[in-house]
Amino acid sequence: MQNTNQNIQNVKFLRPHVEEKRVWNNTNVLAGFIVGALLIISFPFILFFLKLTLLQAIIVLLIYTLFYAMVLFFLLQPSVVREIRHIAVKTVEIEKPVIKEVLVDRPIYKEVIVEKPVYRDVVRPVYTSSKAKLNIPKYQFVGSKQTRKFHKRTCRLGKLIKKKYKISNNSQAHFRNMKFKACKVCILKKKKV
Repeated sequence: MQNTNQNIQNVKFLRPHVEEKRVWNNTNVLAGFIVGALLIISFPFILFFLKLTLLQAIIVLLIYTLFYAMVLFFLLQPSVVREIRHIAVKTVEIEKPVIKEVLVDRPIYKEVIVEKPVYRDVVRPVYTSSKAKLNIPKYQFVGSKQTRKFHKRTCRLGKLIKKKYKISNNSQAHFRNMKFKACKVCILKKKKV
């Protein structure tokens, strides 16, 4: 016991914790039930003997309920119970030796051979074969089988002709023999001088 008193260094009392609870007196519950049963049994007898109207019966019922509520309140006697908890914090200091094993690892040096790739620049001649020049013929005039008109090769309307309808040739006479009409934009256009 003496040892524990020497170990206690400081005692602090914190703010007490207060709880309030409303408690009803349960000793008179049976009396409350009996009073309620008597009021319920007496209500039809009063209605029958006094021969009251509906409005008067409702007023009597309200008076009965108010009377029963007051009687119950005094029979059960509500009270407030406070529960107070005092909290004390005790700081205890105990000396205990801490034994801890410390392992010291000595570093082990190991020789590792790492091969690094060496890059060197090598100049090698690259021979490329020259491509053969394509011989694509360029015609002066282009005609359309669908519209039966022919244009110059540089005409913007001639470039819109699809491949399946396109006919190409170097002479206007060829297209006139096939009864094609000349384009109004590129061939029949007159230059202002």
